Amino acid sequence: MANNYQQWSQTIALNKKKERAWWEKALRGADGDAESRLRSLGIEDEAPTEVEEAWESWPPLEWAILDDGTALWVHSSESGDLAVLAFLVQQFFRQFRKNGVFRLTWADTCDKPRVGEFSGGALHVDAKKTLWHTPEHFFDQIDNGIIT
Repeated sequence: MANNYQQWSQTIALNKKKERAWWEKALRGADGDAESRLRSLGIEDEAPTEVEEAWESWPPLEWAILDDGTALWVHSSESGDLAVLAFLVQQFFRQFRKNGVFRLTWADTCDKPRVGEFSGGALHVDAKKTLWHTPEHFFDQIDNGIIT
């Protein structure tokens, strides 16, 4: 049997103590329900399904505050929920950095050389939008004549 992994690693600068406190509150154990936790973070948007589903095994990614306190390191050794991360980053930007930009690439890998089991993608998040790009999307653009 083959094991599949989704791996990624990125940092988010923490410019103020209140930014650090926000992320620590967001990512610590899931006390209560998702809606009340999000409200306590100042998030009024309805949580996407991914956040609700991830609540059972919160947090849905690996994270640490760097020793000097200047950045949040988010990463995945095996798998992590990028949709939840994208939602939280966008909410963070809406509260603290209206012009903030977060970019991340990921690798989908397999411990055996199985056809179709390797891929990856890119994620762009700002206060207004979240954009995803995958090889499948790239190939669709070629097939549809958007990229020649």
